[in-house]
Amino acid sequence: IEAAGFAPGNRSEALEQFADKAWSRLPAHLGDESERRTLDHSEANGSSIAVLLDYEGIRLLLSGDAWPQVLRPSLDRWCAEQPDEPGRIRLDAFKMPHHGSKKNVTPQLMQSIECPRYLISTSGSRFHHPDVDAIEIIIDGHAGNDMPELLFNYRSDDNDFWEGQPGCSALYEGDAVIAWQLDD
Repeated sequence: IEAAGFAPGNRSEALEQFADKAWSRLPAHLGDESERRTLDHSEANGSSIAVLLDYEGIRLLLSGDAWPQVLRPSLDRWCAEQPDEPGRIRLDAFKMPHHGSKKNVTPQLMQSIECPRYLISTSGSRFHHPDVDAIEIIIDGHAGNDMPELLFNYRSDDNDFWEGQPGCSALYEGDAVIAWQLDD
């Protein structure tokens, strides 16, 4: 504590000093495209290929580990080219980028889509994804009258919290397969 420049026992002085440290200045919230340091910059994740599947009116976005600062402008551009997409791309399901990492889910990305289901594929065993911040961004940015459905392929300590929380429904299935009935 002393090596960091804090005086033991004086909480208010320590908080004042902490506020002055450059490394303590985090943005108001994480996962914001206007705050570059809150985003994923991993070269491996940035080389992900995102796929938009559209089959007989059912649309699924598989985002891999894509960076939101690349994925969102691509979605916005695609949406602008579609005469039937007024401002947001309509999806039936969105496989969230990078297993629900707070560095890959942004409010700006959520403003580009309209989707009832969010798929989060991870056991959480290594990096403890999904991040609470990312799930909150999904819930806060969800466009629609119904609660967003969060679909996890594993129940884990990192996602168990969301079952029964206000504003979302969480479903868990090991090795989940999700199917929709296609209209004839």
